[in-house]
Amino acid sequence: MATLKWLRSKFLGAGTYGSVYRAECVSYNSTRVVAVKSSLQKKSWSLKWERAVLDELKGCKEIVHCFTDEDFSSIEDDKGYMYNIVLEYANGGTLGQLMESRGGLMPEYEASWYSCMLLKGLSHVHDKGFVHCDMKPDNVLVFDVPFGEYKGVMKYNLKLADFGLAKLSGSEITCGAGQEYKNRGSLLYSSPESVVFGVHEAPMDIWSLGCMVLEMLLGEGGLWNRFLDVDEQCLAELIANYEDNRLSLLLPKFECLSVNAKDFVRRCLTTTVQNRWTAEELLKHPFITHNQNLLKKLEAELAYEKMMKYQSNTPISFFLRSSHISLGAELWFDGCFTVGSRERYLSRSNLQVAASKSSKKKGKILRVADHLDNNSSIFSHIHENDSIGSSSFKHQYKQLISFISFDSREGPVPRQDIGNFIHRGTNLNCFQMICVIDLEGTFRPKLPDSIKKLSQLRIMAPGSSSSLLDIQTLWGAFVEEETQIQYGLKRLTNLRKFGLVYRSTSRQQGNLADWISKLHNLESLRLRSVDDMNNPSLLFLKLFQASASCPAAGPYTKKTMVCSSGGFPLLGVLNLWKLEELEEWIVKDGSLIILRHLEIRSCLKLKMIPEGLKHLEHCRELKLTNMFDDFKARVTKEQGVDWQNIAHIASVVVRN
Repeated sequence: MATLKWLRSKFLGAGTYGSVYRAECVSYNSTRVVAVKSSLQKKSWSLKWERAVLDELKGCKEIVHCFTDEDFSSIEDDKGYMYNIVLEYANGGTLGQLMESRGGLMPEYEASWYSCMLLKGLSHVHDKGFVHCDMKPDNVLVFDVPFGEYKGVMKYNLKLADFGLAKLSGSEITCGAGQEYKNRGSLLYSSPESVVFGVHEAPMDIWSLGCMVLEMLLGEGGLWNRFLDVDEQCLAELIANYEDNRLSLLLPKFECLSVNAKDFVRRCLTTTVQNRWTAEELLKHPFITHNQNLLKKLEAELAYEKMMKYQSNTPISFFLRSSHISLGAELWFDGCFTVGSRERYLSRSNLQVAASKSSKKKGKILRVADHLDNNSSIFSHIHENDSIGSSSFKHQYKQLISFISFDSREGPVPRQDIGNFIHRGTNLNCFQMICVIDLEGTFRPKLPDSIKKLSQLRIMAPGSSSSLLDIQTLWGAFVEEETQIQYGLKRLTNLRKFGLVYRSTSRQQGNLADWISKLHNLESLRLRSVDDMNNPSLLFLKLFQASASCPAAGPYTKKTMVCSSGGFPLLGVLNLWKLEELEEWIVKDGSLIILRHLEIRSCLKLKMIPEGLKHLEHCRELKLTNMFDDFKARVTKEQGVDWQNIAHIASVVVRN
């Protein structure tokens, strides 16, 4: 292949030993973009060493590729003063930039996805006899996911880069420099043994990875986020005196992580080097394997995403959805993802699903969308239960992976038909692959008890016959007087996203509030009342008092609502709509600690913005809808009485 010529086009950044530029190929008929890392020849030992290391590490897709002189050469005349290496260009920047743009606090499925790639890269590095020595977010490059590799499920791949401080395992000297370093790498990600004894071996990279995972999950600074302002000597002393049992003390939010995430981090951040897991061992940890399995399941649903992608921005919510679909707001399938209105969806003529009029064939059905089309065989399967024999039913629905209902008729018939259809399929063991059940448009849907047989609706080991205790999204559920809270909903303790419509007694609302207050992983909550008064405020008040875990909280009142310290530590979205009797809302320091989005709508007696909102440092958006003019005047920018309590919020929207 002919050598391609490159020309610098944009400065990307500078480090201790060189500068990085975007470069474009100027050879005929080439639009290729690369990254060029440059330094003065007399200071080029680090780049030369990095190039030598990358040559040894070739063949691993989780490590940035370095091109040879035969691949690329410069057309710039630097008279031999500069030394250059040509690398593949990262169109997504660095992991540090990605984390900053996201504000930290990545969902666990995404942190697991990135951790898996970093571990694969580290495993290759360590197998080749090297230690990276400078693992940190700014030294990890971000690339778009290639087509066909979880495309649409995850947006980015990561690759290890910046091997200028790498060393051969067992050697205490950086080969290219000929000089010894007691402390290599960034102090924030350095392990105790590297700080105290100057030991830089493979376990140091694992410690750095653990710090990065914490930073992805909990925000800026990770393990040492409370000490970002201290000098290096003080930070080094903190690292040297670190003890394994201090994680929860250093990071109170650490206890909010899942069991698998906490155990994974502890395996990385143990001070006993011999007990620190290797990259190969960590690749088999449940934090990695469970999330890799769910991504494989989601890959099978890519056709479903393609079917939806042409639509606009009207949310569709799912009544029961597999737990892996609810792991974070960025996943393509999570509660408020952008698909079109159901009317537009209904009208599309090119949907290749079993509910179209062409679905008379007897082949296996992967997806069902019930459009109430009585010319479709699917209509008779759902709404005329005896129209198909058991053997034919099993043959056609054995591989069903999604069921969507557009039956918006009122009355008991739709829910009975759908319940019978699902009950029949589960009893015939037909729906073992089903991942999606969408009953948003169905009038007060009720699912049969046999739903617990659908193991793919949650993250569980293959072959498990347990009930759906791990479900993480429940949206559109309807609770009335007869609903069994104690032995039904109360068993769902791992919910992260919960949307509820209720019509229940005051006593049952108390039970419901008590249960919701114990959902420690809850990230998004929506409650709506359909009782005679159409007033959900009593449940809200009970809910927030229950979350206080305080037996002396006092009697419930419709006029005052208190969010006490420690309440809902993972709640990210809160909408207060039509609390018509609410006059005072008190938010105490330590409550709603990672709340990101808040809307107050039609709370017409609410007198003022809670002073405690000033403690919600992660809140990015506040919407005030249909509030009285006196209330809106209190939040006028830089002039309103309450402005000081919300000045830190990036987006404050006031509208009628």
